[in-house]
Amino acid sequence: MTKTPAWDAFPATKAEIMALKALAAGNANVHQQKRALSFILHTACRLNSVSFDPTSERISAFNDGRRWVGMQVQHLINTPIDKLSAQSTKKEQ
Repeated sequence: MTKTPAWDAFPATKAEIMALKALAAGNANVHQQKRALSFILHTACRLNSVSFDPTSERISAFNDGRRWVGMQVQHLINTPIDKLSAQSTKKEQ
């Protein structure tokens, strides 16, 4: 089995592409918003995947950077807004 490079384009279904386009245009319905976010977090960021690649430390680092972005988005979604506001205020001081 041939392994595709970590930086190759992500496999996306027509429904995922349409959801991403609708989200970007600002007119995605509830289902499209959820599908687009799921694609971003789980396919593009590979949030629930292992970063380690036994063939290359660089690929592992690349994968970990991708996951870090997904973890930051997930953190913003899951953390109560008042806690995020408090963190933001501390950084500004």
